[in-house]
Amino acid sequence: DSLLISLGNDKIGSAANTHKEVTIVIEGGTPVAYSYSNSCKARITLRSADNNTNITTYTVPLSSFSTCDAGNLTSLKTAVNQVVVKILPGDGNATVDAATGSSTETLLKLGSVAFSKTL
Repeated sequence: DSLLISLGNDKIGSAANTHKEVTIVIEGGTPVAYSYSNSCKARITLRSADNNTNITTYTVPLSSFSTCDAGNLTSLKTAVNQVVVKILPGDGNATVDAATGSSTETLLKLGSVAFSKTL
C-alpha cells in the first residue's frame, strides 16, 4: 500500500531554492479539536533542490508513515480524512525560511494525491 503524490520544487526570480524536503501528514478517524484521532507523518526528499520546475510523482509506502503524533497507522488506514504537505525547518530546509516565511523565494508545486493498494 502506498501514497502517490506529485510534487515539484520551483523558484521565484533569481533566488536559489532552499526547500529540499517536505513532511507529509496523513490524518483520519475521529475529529479531535483541529486534528484527528490518527495522525502519522513521513518525510521525503524532493528530487532536486534547484530550479526543478517539473512535477515528479513519488511513491511513498504507507509503512513509511510510522511516526504518529496521535493514534496509529493501522487505525489510520481504515479512515483517511486528509493529506497535508508541510515545509518544516531543518533536515534539508533552510531553517530561517521554513520557520518564519521570511525571504522565502521558493515555490512548492503540488499535483495529484492518490493511494494505491497492493492486491
